[in-house]
This record gives sequence, structure tokens and C-alpha cells, in this order.
Amino acid sequence: FFNLGPDKDTSDVGGVALASSYLDLRLLGSIPVYKDIVSLDPYTALGLNFGYNTSNGNYFNGFNNWEGGVAMPIALSENITLSGYVAYSYAFVNINGTTLPSTFWAGANLAFAF
Repeated sequence: FFNLGPDKDTSDVGGVALASSYLDLRLLGSIPVYKDIVSLDPYTALGLNFGYNTSNGNYFNGFNNWEGGVAMPIALSENITLSGYVAYSYAFVNINGTTLPSTFWAGANLAFAF
């Protein structure tokens, strides 16, 4: 992600600096469980910050977080897939607006392809 603008307004808590960016390096996999219907899709990612996030009110460059998770997509039909997932993220830097260095979450999604 690269922020083309507008530049951060000092009164805007959620603003980001002009020309700031972040990069997620992600490694994905897919392990077939049952034919072409069910699989396990693990992933791992490393987040790099280039002046996009702030810590203690200051923009920083460097490692942001590590993330890992797994999804289980189930093909309901040729065009519809239901997928549940769990994920975990560990923040290397205390980013403004966050309180815990690690977070677990889970969810599901329904995808339609046409």
C-alpha cells in the first residue's frame, strides 16, 4: 500500500503521512483434504512499515507485525465457496491506537465466482 494523499491533517487522529506505505510479505499454501472440495490453506505474513503507522506519536520505518493463520475453504458448488478461518497477529511495535501486542481472530466468508 502506498498513500498518494491527501497528507495527514494534524487534527485527524486516523490520518497518515503523504507518501507513506506498508508492505505485507505473504507466503500461502493449500493442502487438499477431500478431492477438490475441502482444503486447508495456511499462511504466514510479515508486515513492514515505511512511515505509515505511528508509535508514541512518531512515524517509524521497520517491522510492523507477524501474522499467521489457516482457512478451510469448502466448495459448495462450482461457483460458491464457504470458508472458515482463524488467525493470529503479533505486533513488534506498540502502534498508536492498539493496546495488546498479540491478537487472535476468526471468521467466515462466502464467495461467489462468476
